[in-house]
Amino acid sequence: MFKNFNFKSATGILIILNILIFAVMFLFDSSLSIQTLDAFGAKVNYKIADGQYYRLVSSMFIHANLQHLLSNMLGLYIFGQTAEYLLGRKKYLVLYFVSGLFGSLCSFMINDAVSVGASGALFGLFGFNLYMLYRNPKIYKQVFGNDIIFLIGINLVLGIIDTRIDMSGHLGGLLGGFLISFGLGFKDEKTFTPKHMLVQIMAAIMILASAIGYSNHYKDSEQYNFRKGLDLLTDNKIFEAEEYFKKGYAINPNNQDFINLLEAIEEYRQEIQK
Repeated sequence: MFKNFNFKSATGILIILNILIFAVMFLFDSSLSIQTLDAFGAKVNYKIADGQYYRLVSSMFIHANLQHLLSNMLGLYIFGQTAEYLLGRKKYLVLYFVSGLFGSLCSFMINDAVSVGASGALFGLFGFNLYMLYRNPKIYKQVFGNDIIFLIGINLVLGIIDTRIDMSGHLGGLLGGFLISFGLGFKDEKTFTPKHMLVQIMAAIMILASAIGYSNHYKDSEQYNFRKGLDLLTDNKIFEAEEYFKKGYAINPNNQDFINLLEAIEEYRQEIQK
């Protein structure tokens, strides 16, 4: 299967990099706990809102288990080679990272759970296939058939059935891949034409506006204050955590978690003052 695969290609390097990072993580902690995923740069919303924007990219190279890694790398192996051939190395890498960013940002804005994986970038490759289908439906169907529509449909259904799957990241990657393909064109097309640059600028604005704008919005949410407070509590910064719990309680006084935590901190304060 891998006989003619070029491991020096951009696709090959991405696969090797993902495998190496997984190996290092596994050696560090074979259970691949949430704490380990966090330490290696998982998508953790409140930390992104605090300015750790690198997590939007680093989370693309982290996988939660071996099955997660293998399924994504198999998809990258199958779809990455064709995309790289048709786009060229540089455009292909732009497609991969922009799609991954769109996936991470959609997950950041919609899904508050810790999230990892190359799925957003992989769905960006599906988005590129949709772009090819849009550009020339007849030739695309002659070469690839209708498999891509079926594959996207199956993955979306699986995402609805399995709540562990980050559907927002998948859909964001698909949208990002389709959009940025209009800003790249194929390998033999000029990159910086007015038409391409308009899409490139639009994509850049969408990424920056989403990252910065939603960060500011998220900081005013009860989720941010709850998770930030818990993190400080874990570090034994009890009274700093209390301030965030108070902010969260002010946003939603009916949240029993804030009530319980504030009561526990107050009991602790009275205990140490005795």
